Amino acid sequence: MKKILIISLSALLLLTPLTACKGTAETPEEPGSTVTEETTETPPLRDPAPASDFEYTVGEAGDIFLTKYIGAATDVVIPDTIDGKAITGFDRFCFGTNPAITSVYIPDTVTSILGGSFHLCKNLTHVRLSPQTEVIGNGAFEGSGITSISLPSSLREVGMRAFYDCKNLKQVTIPSSALFEAEAFACSGVETVVFEEGIETIGFAMFASTNIREVILPQSTKSVGVSAFSGCPNLETVVLNQGLTEIDSYAFGGDSKLTEIIIPSSVVKMQDSVFMKCDTVKKVIFEGDAPEDFVSGLQDMPDFTVYYHEGSKGFTSPEWCGYASEIW
Repeated sequence: MKKILIISLSALLLLTPLTACKGTAETPEEPGSTVTEETTETPPLRDPAPASDFEYTVGEAGDIFLTKYIGAATDVVIPDTIDGKAITGFDRFCFGTNPAITSVYIPDTVTSILGGSFHLCKNLTHVRLSPQTEVIGNGAFEGSGITSISLPSSLREVGMRAFYDCKNLKQVTIPSSALFEAEAFACSGVETVVFEEGIETIGFAMFASTNIREVILPQSTKSVGVSAFSGCPNLETVVLNQGLTEIDSYAFGGDSKLTEIIIPSSVVKMQDSVFMKCDTVKKVIFEGDAPEDFVSGLQDMPDFTVYYHEGSKGFTSPEWCGYASEIW
């Protein structure tokens, strides 16, 4: 029988599933004639929009910062200069809530896209980012209709909920150069994610409540954060890397198709709440010694069996930390 511990309200909040998404992250149906190339390419370029289509400010360095798009075009090609001055960024909500735009081409001169820039642009399906982009702010594309996004290797920071609730976004490659803040892709339609080698941390609720099916972590990963992949109903495969040291609470919790998982010998910190309310999990296989810091005893844990190698330190049989245990 597992112990029942009394924990603080703040700890409970960390172990609680992500706030309910606005809708179920369902995969939209595609017409039978649609091919992958057609759904991911930006439409042919139009002529750059005139300066009169924008409100903007001029910085001390003589660069242009766009503050508001006031044009009427649906396919927007942003010029790289206005009056000979380079456009380097967007202010908050520059295009936000615009119901008309369907595509945006961002010139190579742009390095920053501040929070809410394309927030709730429901008909926006294609965005070409500048290969020099360094910052994507909080909620920059939240609730937009984008179907694909190519994140450049120049990226350094991606804000909270940057791609939250992007229901049509199906796949993404995560560059190793960037730090991703909380819920970056949560409640989106993402099914496939590729993590580039060099990534060390998967942040708080980064892919919570998405359609992701498989998680394969690169060898560089050190930690998986709170609720990182929680509430992903289609998740059935998780491959953790040797070198991973910490798996935080509710990382793979909630509804999923996950039935077993192998814990690398490098993991030294882990909580059994990693699988909280994920009742499909039946086998947790440890490749090495028991984690030095293993927190157990919380309620609502799935009834899984712990498997470990004969001779591994820290395990007991036929029960360990309240779980049935066996040598494998």
